[in-house]
Amino acid sequence: MRHPRFPLAHHRLVLALPFALALMLIAAPADAGPTPGVSAAQQAAAAAKKDAQNAKDAANNADAALSRARSALAAANAHFAQINTQISSLKSTIAADTATLQTVNAELKIDRAHLSAYIRQSYENGGSQAMLAYIILQSGINYVAIGLADLRARRVLRRFRATPLRPAQILGAQIAGGALTVILQLIVLAAIGLIFFQAKIYGSWFVAAVPMLLGVAAFVGIGFLLTSAARTSESARGLSSFVAFPMMFLSGVFFPITTLPGWLQTTVHVLPLTWLTDALHRVMNDGVGLDAIALDCLVLAGWAVVTFAIATWRFRWD
Repeated sequence: MRHPRFPLAHHRLVLALPFALALMLIAAPADAGPTPGVSAAQQAAAAAKKDAQNAKDAANNADAALSRARSALAAANAHFAQINTQISSLKSTIAADTATLQTVNAELKIDRAHLSAYIRQSYENGGSQAMLAYIILQSGINYVAIGLADLRARRVLRRFRATPLRPAQILGAQIAGGALTVILQLIVLAAIGLIFFQAKIYGSWFVAAVPMLLGVAAFVGIGFLLTSAARTSESARGLSSFVAFPMMFLSGVFFPITTLPGWLQTTVHVLPLTWLTDALHRVMNDGVGLDAIALDCLVLAGWAVVTFAIATWRFRWD
């Protein structure tokens, strides 16, 4: 029986709705719509996939870091290899230098016996008389000239004149002190040559002592004479060098007189060192007696007397 307000069609539609809903539920697939169990599995799978991706990224980063470490290690190995090459090269250079130094030392090494023989031969060939003459020249002139000039510049000589000593005693003491210093130097030099180098002297030392003493007197007199022209020790030193150096190279001390030009060979016989060198050479190398060097001794004595006379006349106390 139908409702009086609704038409028949409406009644049919209302009756058909429940059947339609039932058919829709029956026709729907079993997995349609999200179920709680399936959603958790998908989330777990997504999380696992994300973890796997993170692990993969971490592995890639580790591989990249390992690659960089390997590159750095390779660069360090190359640098160390270069350093080792440089060290090897340096070792080779040091070894070569050491070998060179050993060779040079072997070449420069002089046997003591050969050196002694050389010095002995030098003594026998005129080296002894040259050294003795050189000491007499330098010490005789320099000691007296510079010493007296210094005493005068410091006004010590002036104070000496206030003492009871006479001027001749004062000057004589100064000159004798210089002469004694030269003689002691000669004795030391001769002793070294005889003891350490077994130098052989052919003449007599007593005969050689005569021209030595006269040479000391002559050059001390020259030094005394230079004090009359020098006001200070500096000027005395300059004058001494000016006088001594030409005689050293022109009087046969270092070079034979025969190597000089002919006109100069005659001129150098004016110098006292020429006569002293000649006398010592003839006595110590040729073994001559005192009579053979009489002229040399007379010339040296003349130089001593003349220089002392002029120096005494021209000497200034102030």
